[in-house]
Amino acid sequence: VFSSPWLLTPWLQTSAALEKCPLPTLGMPTDQCDNCGRRPPHVTLSKCSGCKCVAYCGTLCQTTHWREAHKVQCKRLLTASQDTQSGQRIDSGDRRCSHCNHRAPLGSQLQRCGGCKAVAYCGPHCQIQAWKAGHKQQCAQLAAARNSTGAVMSSNSKVGCLGQRAGSLEVEDQDE
Repeated sequence: VFSSPWLLTPWLQTSAALEKCPLPTLGMPTDQCDNCGRRPPHVTLSKCSGCKCVAYCGTLCQTTHWREAHKVQCKRLLTASQDTQSGQRIDSGDRRCSHCNHRAPLGSQLQRCGGCKAVAYCGPHCQIQAWKAGHKQQCAQLAAARNSTGAVMSSNSKVGCLGQRAGSLEVEDQDE
């Protein structure tokens, strides 16, 4: 199981150098660009005006990250940041692969992400592609949000993420 160092470090979560995004327990160092990972000296990073959970060193990084991954993530993070009651189901009701968006055939099962349990895939191929496309950065965050809110997320939750590394899938129950 992977995890970002800033999620694992409790002292960092309470540090004055850390601004929290709207999701409980999700916050990140404000001195690192979410696209390129650089920590430019004497530059104030600009936070996403939508979710306020990511920051960029410039418009090029912001535009690149938006096109590659954040456009979908931003909406999901906004949905996750809305108040939810413990045990509340957050579900779009549509059973589609979270990567290729193909609808699951009637009676078939999607394989749920073993990390965040928020999304499901047709199979390992879509899971691997989703991991490479950016799930590596979102899975731990969404799992933390799920754990802190107590919300039950189903396969294509509006709070979904992009996937989990190969070999860590669980079969989703059809009656969810």
